[in-house]
Amino acid sequence: MIIDYLNNMPNYNFQQHLLDAISFLKQPNLENLPNGKYAIKGNDIFALVSTYETVLPEEEWMESHLVYTDIHYIIDGKEQIGHGFLNQQPEQQLLDVANNCITYQTPPSFYSILEQGMFAIFFLLIYICRAFTYMKNLL
Repeated sequence: MIIDYLNNMPNYNFQQHLLDAISFLKQPNLENLPNGKYAIKGNDIFALVSTYETVLPEEEWMESHLVYTDIHYIIDGKEQIGHGFLNQQPEQQLLDVANNCITYQTPPSFYSILEQGMFAIFFLLIYICRAFTYMKNLL
């Protein structure tokens, strides 16, 4: 997971697929886009623009992603997002392959507040497992 401001992107050395997604966020007038799905590179890289009221912290469930890396970007307003550690989650409660999601019926362990101009990148579950295995092999 990475949380930062979009204007700090030059400080990161991302792979091309993330750079392609981030380029979408740099276009002007994002606030004028209607809610919907926007293809960046076909079905491989796309943006879901949505406007919503966030849920109360006690109503929030944890989730992880199966296929896609999830980038949240705050165009306007603020959002409190919950986080947790994968190894502390119970066996999944709901596996939703069509929506790229495993939902856990547990509350977050801690929170971050994203405000206008900030992004959060949540790496996909398989990538996290590979990174963990690699780090474990380094020890």
